[in-house]
Amino acid sequence: MVLSSPPRPKFSVLSQTRRFFEEPFDLLSEVRQNLGDIFSLHILGLGRCVVFCRPDHLAEIYKLESEALAPGAIRYKLFASIVGDQISLGMDGDRYKRRRRQLTPFFGHRQMMQHTDNIRLLTEATLQGWSVGQTVQLQAELDRLALRVISRILFGDTEASIAEDLVRRAGAFLKAIKSPFVQTPFLRLPLGSLTPWGHYTACRRQLFEALRQEIRRRGGEDGGGVHGDRNGDDLLAKLTRSSLEDDPAQQLEAIVQEMAGLLIGGSETTSKAIGWTFLGLAKNPTVQNRLRQEIVEVLGRSPLRQEDIARMPYLDAVVKEGLRWQPVAPLVGFRRVERPIEIAGFHIPAGHIVAQATKETSRHEAFAQPETFDPDNHFLKQKNPLNRWLPFGGGQRVCIGMALAQLEMAVVLATVLQHCRLEISDQSTRPQQSGIAFQPTGGLPARISALTLGAHRG
Repeated sequence: MVLSSPPRPKFSVLSQTRRFFEEPFDLLSEVRQNLGDIFSLHILGLGRCVVFCRPDHLAEIYKLESEALAPGAIRYKLFASIVGDQISLGMDGDRYKRRRRQLTPFFGHRQMMQHTDNIRLLTEATLQGWSVGQTVQLQAELDRLALRVISRILFGDTEASIAEDLVRRAGAFLKAIKSPFVQTPFLRLPLGSLTPWGHYTACRRQLFEALRQEIRRRGGEDGGGVHGDRNGDDLLAKLTRSSLEDDPAQQLEAIVQEMAGLLIGGSETTSKAIGWTFLGLAKNPTVQNRLRQEIVEVLGRSPLRQEDIARMPYLDAVVKEGLRWQPVAPLVGFRRVERPIEIAGFHIPAGHIVAQATKETSRHEAFAQPETFDPDNHFLKQKNPLNRWLPFGGGQRVCIGMALAQLEMAVVLATVLQHCRLEISDQSTRPQQSGIAFQPTGGLPARISALTLGAHRG
């Protein structure tokens, strides 16, 4: 029996490419409605991509990754190449497995929960700059907050002036990466410092050198090797105490590149996810009021502590619903097919790319009203809903920062809603690409109608 290839839309490759870059969520939804849960797109600069929209099909894909799929190869082309060839995101095989084993212990749930107080304090510091009657660009505020959170986790109690310099360089690096001439591989033209790619490489060079200097300042480089500050508890200190690479020079570059990758993934995606969740709450006052009620019942006027998170099931459901309701990326879980595979009766040749359509994955029978922001029915009343909830991908390459992302979302949401009332004026927004993630168009202008910060600060 000869298996067929996944169906593909009839419009041209140029049209598919244009629409994928301009309106990817709408494109994926339209093609799925017309062609079903598995279909093929041909995107210039990406190649032939087979898109999956059902969790059971994705489970089959993720089981094949070690024998027939190469996640690192395509991820390096799309993302990791803008950082460097020492980052785990672009690795495959035994090299990736070794690096992942080394990094995973730093990102466990228990380890991340220890950052609760830091995230809360940084959120309160953001609120201290607001005033009643002021209109803030909420997404920009969340972007700055997320950068400071991930910087605090990565760099720890670094001297204030050095920490500010690292944050400044990281901010310039993240801003430069948002250009489509950086995001799109075939547009990365090395034509001088005045071009987007030239500007990006300059920002990357400055950030990387600042990271190297910080490692040296801590006594982490001696004769080309990396030893690290054995007294530090931040991620940079932990990485310098590890052995990511056998070669000392490669060890230094591996640490620098992993840190840069974490700056990107740990700020851009999380801040956008929080923004979308605030929009979901604004569109659904009943949900927001119920969440506020839980916050008052659990916290009162006391500051949020680590042990409070487990006592707030509705907050957890809101976080999960925010990630489901509007994902920050249209496709995740990229893998390049190394040898032909068969999935759900379709033949997928070697050289094709497989990927998960994030928003379409959440539009199946597990979520009866997918367009509605409804944490109660979609998570609290569902039996095993997480089996069908895949915002962080799956398999061996599931996002390593998922515990941190969910913690940060929970702490920021609870802290802001405990102290502040926001009125988001533009609720008709659509996804707009900003770097590696999609944010609400217009930046979520929000008027502050009430602001009550308690006396507690620590």
